[in-house]
Amino acid sequence: MSLSNAPFLAIVKRVSAWRYFLPVSLSAAWGLLVLLAWPVGEFPENDTWAFTQPIKTLLETGKLELSDWPFMSLIAHIAWGYLVSSLFGFSHTILRFSVALLGLAGLWGLYALLLALTRERRTALLGTITLAVNPFYFHLACTFMTDVPFLSLGILSYLLLINGIRKENRLAMAAGILLAGVATLIRQVGLIIPVSFALAYLYKHRLHWRAWLPGILATAAVFGILAAYEHWLELADKTPLFYRSSESQVLAKLKSGPAIWLAAADTAMACFVYLGLFLLPVLIGLAPKISTAGGSACGGEWRSPGRIGLIIRAVILIAWTAGITIFLMHQGRLMPLRQNGSLFYDFGLGPPTLRDVFLLGCSHLPQAPQALMILLTAAGSLGGGMLLQALWRSGLAMVSCYFAKRQELVPAWASVMAGSAFVLYLIPLAILVPLDRYLLLCLPLLMVVLVCASPVFAVRLGGPRSFMAACLLLVLAVFAVGGTHDYFAWNRARWQALRELTEVQKIPPEKIDGGFEFNGLHFYDPHYASESGKSWWWVQDNEYVIAFAPFDNYMEVARHPYTRWIPPGAGNIFTLRRKNGQESDIILAATRKHGGNQVFINGDPVRYWSGDGRSAPVALSYGDYINLAPGRYVATIYYLARKPKRAYRHSWGQLRLVQFDNGPAITETEIEPVETSFDSYHLQNVRFSLEQAIPVEVQIIGGDARLWLYRVVFRACKEIK
Repeated sequence: MSLSNAPFLAIVKRVSAWRYFLPVSLSAAWGLLVLLAWPVGEFPENDTWAFTQPIKTLLETGKLELSDWPFMSLIAHIAWGYLVSSLFGFSHTILRFSVALLGLAGLWGLYALLLALTRERRTALLGTITLAVNPFYFHLACTFMTDVPFLSLGILSYLLLINGIRKENRLAMAAGILLAGVATLIRQVGLIIPVSFALAYLYKHRLHWRAWLPGILATAAVFGILAAYEHWLELADKTPLFYRSSESQVLAKLKSGPAIWLAAADTAMACFVYLGLFLLPVLIGLAPKISTAGGSACGGEWRSPGRIGLIIRAVILIAWTAGITIFLMHQGRLMPLRQNGSLFYDFGLGPPTLRDVFLLGCSHLPQAPQALMILLTAAGSLGGGMLLQALWRSGLAMVSCYFAKRQELVPAWASVMAGSAFVLYLIPLAILVPLDRYLLLCLPLLMVVLVCASPVFAVRLGGPRSFMAACLLLVLAVFAVGGTHDYFAWNRARWQALRELTEVQKIPPEKIDGGFEFNGLHFYDPHYASESGKSWWWVQDNEYVIAFAPFDNYMEVARHPYTRWIPPGAGNIFTLRRKNGQESDIILAATRKHGGNQVFINGDPVRYWSGDGRSAPVALSYGDYINLAPGRYVATIYYLARKPKRAYRHSWGQLRLVQFDNGPAITETEIEPVETSFDSYHLQNVRFSLEQAIPVEVQIIGGDARLWLYRVVFRACKEIK
């Protein structure tokens, strides 16, 4: 080998070393997943319209104008966005990728934190991947929401604080407190970081009087940073109207009486179901050691519980899992346990903030099978039970370490730091009834507690537990990437529809209900009073509505397709216009019904009849109408059909036109007995005449054939044949 190749080979060998391979691979995998999700598009998502507007105004005018909508401190988040926009120009896409970069920094911080506590790369990597593929973390990292920047700063702050306490390095502790202050300027909840640091420092030094000073100074520093910012807001008269409204809600609920604690316990149980589901890979990976060694944090292991003890624990865990799952099923609260405002909704990620789904509750998006939701609920209940057992043993270990005077060991005081932060965060959260994304902060805190319960345990490759953990991580990754991809796909279609309305057709935004983000961006008003029949998000006039599918009293004007990954298929965003009785067609899936269900065929909302004609015929669709003048008409029904399931049944149903509302019949005809292909609709014409102007509605009478009913189109004609 020539000497000229020696430096190159040395670099390759150094980069390929194990200590560099994992972070580099993690970074590459994270970047690939973000690109697969493709969070591209010049539009705000979720609450970010209230975050990006101050940045844009600051760039254009040099003045800071805060929205009244956010209730968090936010200023550090705006500063980050302003810095990025100053360097690269204002762009929602660039802002999202900047948060994805902060998300990667948070993953690096978590890896370093778990590695510092366990000295085991595989254990640290398991925890880091679990956070990386968490649907909430990944999705929020692809947006300009505040959750991931705050969490990343919190993780880095705890990394510096733990290293500072371990080495008694004042510079590291000061840097950690500084990062905690910056995190608090994004979300006030960052105040728990110095408080948990103070408790851990006191625990390590057994409440020695000299140990009080660092904790008091750290807490005072972060509280002082927040107080100084709030004082500046008051002086500048810029305090948002709803600033810190969540704290007021917590205090108000505490004054409502003891019943609030029962509600809080129920919410905490739901939180543990979520946390158990998302921490299940770590719980499974660490289960062998946790189940037999609860006292390793004190430098020695408790005796193995034995076979009987393990059986008792398993029985308790199974009973807990079954009990919580059955309880939630009985209440109709399968995963996701909360709908409106949450990131996790059935088969997708990101709140579907359009009127038909978000407010009216229409099932216009794909629905997951109930069996899958039961399975997720059971998995979350199982993980929640395992988490509670681990927390109980960790708490006993912390008490044992303190009285055994071994509290100076890293796992003991680190558990105190993470565990106290978790408790301080969860109690007000349970009282508040949180959105699911608020649980994100709990994940790294609980990972610290879990790994501290068995600091010498290395996750083993191979075996059933590793296989189960890997499968869970893969499922979470697929859902995180696919759900995020779908969220941005339908949002790109939504904003394309809005641009066509406002820029091409010159429809003023005042006449459009474009969803929460669109109307918040254009018409946010803290004193807005919602009117009946309108969405609460500051709608002026809802002549035009953007929706996932047509619904009552609105007709389709245009549709914009998008590709969906979960489940694979195609969807449409519909531009709808309010009906005035002069429209030429009726969307059958948007009418009232006595039978049948709404489903989607090739992205179209259709009314499905299963061919159950054993009893009297059932009216599938009725209640919508059009106004027709005297004359001759042809009504064309678009439908798909399959022959009756039983050969001796032969009724295919009827099409009936009547005077609105459920008045005298104008005409009726049998649906043509034809088996159709799903590639195209079958068209059947019904001709009729009117002697006077009347409103006409459609009724489809279901028979023995399976029907997929789409629409009825009315056209005037010269003669009736």
